[in-house]
Formats: sequence, C-alpha cells, structure tokens
Amino acid sequence: MILAAALAALALDASAEAPGAYTLSAGERSCRIVLDAPSAAPEGSLIAPDGVSGLVLAFPDCPDGLDEAAFWRVTTGDGELVLFDGAGGVLLSAAPGERRNWTGETAAGAPVQLSRR
Repeated sequence: MILAAALAALALDASAEAPGAYTLSAGERSCRIVLDAPSAAPEGSLIAPDGVSGLVLAFPDCPDGLDEAAFWRVTTGDGELVLFDGAGGVLLSAAPGERRNWTGETAAGAPVQLSRR
C-alpha cells in the first residue's frame, strides 16, 4: 500500500514537472524538443482527466520521425510520457526516470531518452 502511494506521488511529480526543454537522444542522434505547458480543464468540468497534456515543439533534426511530434501526454497513474503526431498517432512512449528524464522507445521500437536541458 505504501509503495503504491509512493509510485502515485512520483507520477504526479512527473506530470507536473514535464513541461520544459529536453534533449531527445535516439541512438547516436539527438535533437532538442520542448514540451509546452499543459492545457487546463475548463473550470467546473465534470471530466476527471487521468493525466496532463500539451503541445510539443520538436526541432527538424529529430531522428526517426520524432520531428513530427505535435502533442505530449503524461499519464497520472504511471507517469508514462507519450508523444503524438498531429493525427494522434503514437511516436514515442517512455517511462519516468530520475531527475525529470524519460527512457523508452519509438513506435518502431528504437530506444530513446529525453534528458532535461
């Protein structure tokens, strides 16, 4: 029970601290990516979102099509970061690590890491 509470607190921290500038590394290539501040639910909304999301600014030199990232989402339950293209297709899924970093893989299975700049 205590472990579940600790993991939930970690996930909340990951979603709250997600916005900012990162270096995205995939293999030997890297690029800059910015996760914009999350959008807010309208006041009085009856919808209880299970995460936070916002816009992505990916620089044109990002590998593996990640330069097409348009939206990001961090799930409250597990702190997973997902990057989507403009059509809603998943480009990257990553788990939270230490110091506001994420480690995961692209939709094609290539390993990636996002490191806070």
